Amino acid sequence: IEREAAQHLPLRRTDLHPAPPGTLPVWASEAAFDLRGLAPGTVFELPLEGRLVRCSVRGLWRDYDRSGGSIVMDAAEYRRLTGDTRANNAALWLAPGADPAAVAATISTWPDVSVFTRAGEEDLLVQGMVDKARRQLGMFRALLTVIAAIIMALILYTLTLDKLHD
Repeated sequence: IEREAAQHLPLRRTDLHPAPPGTLPVWASEAAFDLRGLAPGTVFELPLEGRLVRCSVRGLWRDYDRSGGSIVMDAAEYRRLTGDTRANNAALWLAPGADPAAVAATISTWPDVSVFTRAGEEDLLVQGMVDKARRQLGMFRALLTVIAAIIMALILYTLTLDKLHD
């Protein structure tokens, strides 16, 4: 499985020594290295399904999606350890010369699947941020309108009381 990792992940560094016996080979993202010190060759305990699994970092890979760091392991090992057969995220690296639009069109015909190209994902994220900012500004404007109305009502009330007492 370690030989196949370079075919499936954009590896940046690898451990040249064999994995220690009794450890599960995993690959850490560069963010996991920066934030948690998971360098190639590091042995650590990974909590999975209420128990600790002894893992060995076999290499570092570039992951632009998860800034908090991520760990990749063989899917069959993950299913064996957790019993979880659901996948909720997949990233594809296309072979040189492959047409991204054709691949996306093919995958989008599968049931219950959403396909986003890099550009589409960026558009979705930006659109979400703009929509959130628009809603926040709308709420802020409504709050300011209500506060201004209350202040004006209080001013009119005090002016009326002053006139009545004169």
